[in-house]
Amino acid sequence: MISRQELMEQPRKPAVPTVEQIMHEKPQVSREEVQAQQQAKDFVRRNAREATQVKPRVSSAGSSSSSRQQASHQAGEVPAYLVQRKREMAEQEEERKRQEELAKIPAGMAILPEDQRLETVQGLREKYVEIH
Repeated sequence: MISRQELMEQPRKPAVPTVEQIMHEKPQVSREEVQAQQQAKDFVRRNAREATQVKPRVSSAGSSSSSRQQASHQAGEVPAYLVQRKREMAEQEEERKRQEELAKIPAGMAILPEDQRLETVQGLREKYVEIH
């Protein structure tokens, strides 16, 4: 264990400077001087020069994302997943409408197929003609 005396003899860190000390040490730069330095730089011209010096990137393995997209999808065509999704949505809508129609039918009644319905109507008309 370190004694108190040994602790006191160890060198200390320098004290944190006060605001006044910092203000006196740094030379004051006026806002006008800073703006003049910034205006001296022509960022537009510098960016234009740097843009012309940039070399185009070479893609690895000769395949780019645009060529991969062209292989799976041609311009002007609807992608297959969208066609399939549209078909599924239409089927769901048809099923929903069919279920609504079935819900409207009172209990104990049923919808006849079209050919059976026509036969029944024809038979009823014949009976009506016989009776009247």
